[in-house]
Amino acid sequence: MNTHVDLAKLEELRALQRPGQEGFLKKIATVFLNDAQVRVAEIERAVQANEAEAVVMAAHALKGSCSYLGAHGLGELCRALELQAQGGELQGGSRAVEEIRNELTAVSAILTDEMAKE
Repeated sequence: MNTHVDLAKLEELRALQRPGQEGFLKKIATVFLNDAQVRVAEIERAVQANEAEAVVMAAHALKGSCSYLGAHGLGELCRALELQAQGGELQGGSRAVEEIRNELTAVSAILTDEMAKE
């Protein structure tokens, strides 16, 4: 069992691919990775600016995308930061951003490997 990405979830997504539709998972994963980079940058900027509501919005959006692709660890980190920001507390936010970035790096490597199988 992979701790960064639920590979069974990726197989479920692969099963949705229609005949003749090449690279379905690759398309989804590419969109996710591009969006995740943007969302993490938004989270980091909002943490630095102490804008709790912006952190909540960006972390919530990324959390949802993580769930769809089975990146549960990354989603959990986003959920924790989202809850913290909902309470108006961003102390330690920079550390949370670093943890999110590290987890996204691991998720990205796994998704890249899986996309190469397409």
